[in-house]
Amino acid sequence: QSSANAEALLGAGLQLREPLDQAAVGPGAWGENLFVESDDFRPESVCVGDDFGVFRGGRRVLLLQVASARLPCQKVDQRLGKTYSINGVRAHVAKHAVGGVFLRVLEPGSVATGDVLRLVARRHPAWTLRRVSSLLYAHPVVVMNYVQRRTKALADKVTDVIRWEECPGSREELLELAQLPELAIYEFKESVFKLLGWPGIGCYRQHRSFWTFAREQWALVAGALALSAAACVAAGVSRVHATKSAPSALAWRVLPSSRVDGR
Repeated sequence: QSSANAEALLGAGLQLREPLDQAAVGPGAWGENLFVESDDFRPESVCVGDDFGVFRGGRRVLLLQVASARLPCQKVDQRLGKTYSINGVRAHVAKHAVGGVFLRVLEPGSVATGDVLRLVARRHPAWTLRRVSSLLYAHPVVVMNYVQRRTKALADKVTDVIRWEECPGSREELLELAQLPELAIYEFKESVFKLLGWPGIGCYRQHRSFWTFAREQWALVAGALALSAAACVAAGVSRVHATKSAPSALAWRVLPSSRVDGR
């Protein structure tokens, strides 16, 4: 989170049941890992794929990359404003991307109070966090229902978090956004793929259960045995001699993952 986002929220003129003050939205209020004191670290000036170095004493000690804006959960309205409507804090934060930023670690290191965060690379200057959130989470129905819809989508793999008629952007914009490799799957790219009719990822990815996998493997083995038996009969083989079999080809293989902190 950043001081610029906190100031933007305080200056938004929200009509809340419980007014906000600086202490309510200051460091630690969002459960964040980092709080940046900056007038420039805001959704209008931070883009998907931006690389930020953390510097200490002039030396870079950590390299981070912007994956997405941070969408708030419903607990935000319980803590801030007590207004559970389109006029509340959660809806405003989701629409305007002032809830903070999700970052992935490119080069591990450490971070401490007083370190300097500095932009070191910008790949997609057209795709600010504000633009992405406005494209996907600006519609009032979406902004009020994305939490419940995604929970349902996790279970049934089909529920639309964002429906086509609720997206103000063009198909061309969605195609461009879908092809940003740095964009987080969670809450963003998964919905873009769904809108485009592409194979499901994230909450829409179809997972096979262990028993489904086991049945499929046994079916393959049974089919192979049946073919072998048929071949033996056709060749007129009257006796089969057992030999020591080679190791099974059915094995688990761990693949490297590009996901960081569930993103």
